[in-house]
Amino acid sequence: MKNQIFILVLSALLVAGLPVTARTWSVEQDGSGDWTTIQEAVDASASGDTIMVGAGRYSELHSAPNATTVVVYLAEVKDLTFVGVGQEEVIIGPESFVEDSILFYFDAVTTLSVSGIQFVNAHEGIRSYGGVQLAQSSFAGCWIGGLLPGGEVLVSGCIFAPPVPAPITTNALVVYNSPNVLIEECEFLDLEIYLDGVTNGTVRGCHFDHPSGNNATNSAKFVSSDGAFERNRTDGRVVCTGGSHVVLRENEFLSGISGVKLYLSESSTEAEIYDNVFHGASFSTLYLSSAPSLSGSGNHILNSGSDYSVKLRGYDYNNNPVVDLRGNYWGTDDPAQIDAWIYDIHDDPDEDTEVLYQPFSDVPLPSEEKSLGSFKSLYR
Repeated sequence: MKNQIFILVLSALLVAGLPVTARTWSVEQDGSGDWTTIQEAVDASASGDTIMVGAGRYSELHSAPNATTVVVYLAEVKDLTFVGVGQEEVIIGPESFVEDSILFYFDAVTTLSVSGIQFVNAHEGIRSYGGVQLAQSSFAGCWIGGLLPGGEVLVSGCIFAPPVPAPITTNALVVYNSPNVLIEECEFLDLEIYLDGVTNGTVRGCHFDHPSGNNATNSAKFVSSDGAFERNRTDGRVVCTGGSHVVLRENEFLSGISGVKLYLSESSTEAEIYDNVFHGASFSTLYLSSAPSLSGSGNHILNSGSDYSVKLRGYDYNNNPVVDLRGNYWGTDDPAQIDAWIYDIHDDPDEDTEVLYQPFSDVPLPSEEKSLGSFKSLYR
């Protein structure tokens, strides 16, 4: 009789359109939870449910559409939250790298939240076509940590490391056509963030290290995207192209092995730089190609002694934006030396643009520091 009453009440709630309380499922490999595999929990869940994942390695790869192997595949619209007991204790992925594999493949416009999990040894750690929230998780040995087209993306406190040896095409995160992206307080080893068609993308408080020079030492690439790169530390470079408008603020670009610290290309691309430290690069510290715009103040724009501090290429009379770098610090107060470190119309009349740099200053710089930190723990 009680069961009948419960069913009648539940049916009445559904008919009335009232929400049913979300459930929490548990996955434990020893059989003490609701399920022993994550896929079983996903299949049983409803939108809004939470799946708690216990300690262990989950590597139960199975087939999904397009001949892809996955640990979890979801084609329904379900907003799900996955909470692991810790990224050192919950490992999702095989013992060694598997081609054409995706560990979490959410082939629907939904919301995916993940925390406390490590994803390893796959072509893609996560692919999701909806909103994604990642926290306190890590991605090691994946060609792409997350391929995230379309939805809002929030990533915080995560660690990303490539396969060893790393192929040239690896990325930490690839985000397409998203209205909002926030990536903060994360660590990246030999990997870049790639933002394409992002309306508002911010990378904040992250640490990038490129000991092997992978990905041409790109740390972040903005393609046809607007956003900000602020309070980060990197020995790599930032690339802005395709009509992007990006503000760089309070970053430190360490010397490292990167040939360029800031690379801008295309006439509709604009960057504003404020209060950054650009240590000298092996090529030009700031390199501007095909007439992008650049302005800003309060930066240290330094020279390594091997090339230019600022170099312009592809500026002609048909496309002549302003490059205004007045109010910055150049490591010297000698105008002749600053002139020698800048390549513009005074070096090649065909460039048809002058870098404005007065006034100048030789304000002292903060000291450089570098540490691999928690990256080392990802190499097992």
